[in-house]
Amino acid sequence: MRASNTGISIEKRGGTLWLRGTLPPKPNSGKTKPYQQKLSLRTKENPQGVKATIAGLQYAEQQARALRVELDKGQFNWEQWQLSQAPQAETVLDWVEKFETEYWRRRKRNQQTETTWKKDYQVIFPKFAEFANDAELSIDLMIEFASLSEPDTRSRKRVRDILGRLAKFAKLENLDAIKELTGGYSQLYHQEVCLLMSR
Repeated sequence: MRASNTGISIEKRGGTLWLRGTLPPKPNSGKTKPYQQKLSLRTKENPQGVKATIAGLQYAEQQARALRVELDKGQFNWEQWQLSQAPQAETVLDWVEKFETEYWRRRKRNQQTETTWKKDYQVIFPKFAEFANDAELSIDLMIEFASLSEPDTRSRKRVRDILGRLAKFAKLENLDAIKELTGGYSQLYHQEVCLLMSR
């Protein structure tokens, strides 16, 4: 959604709210012109971010208006905004890269392992990272992404399995929420196998 008359968007990612707008380049980014960027609403007082609640939305709108004023007056300063924020949390892409590093540390690269990575992980991870768009890794974000696939299908089960391994690797809580995403696929598959074996 867009905050009233500010040109700043409020986005929900993984249960928290973020601001998005055309902002000046960050220091040492190598860019010279303003471009679309996201701005976290995490602060030292709220290190987990601003929750997607009515109160959270009101706060986000206040911050969007303040941001608009600074931009219009040419007073926006990345350092001032970042000083008021907690250290940047690790994003989905950060965790995917860590997972891949650890995955290959434990396995020898050969045709079989390369094929497994490409057919399983490489199908899911890039899409999840793109969907997350620099958001912090969370169970809520995983559920949101997995819910885009059709319930009770092999595709949903594969997404659930891959995200479940990533969640376990990142030591996220409430892993059971991921396991419950498959729906009835596992049960249907088991019934089909039993039927075939009985013939």
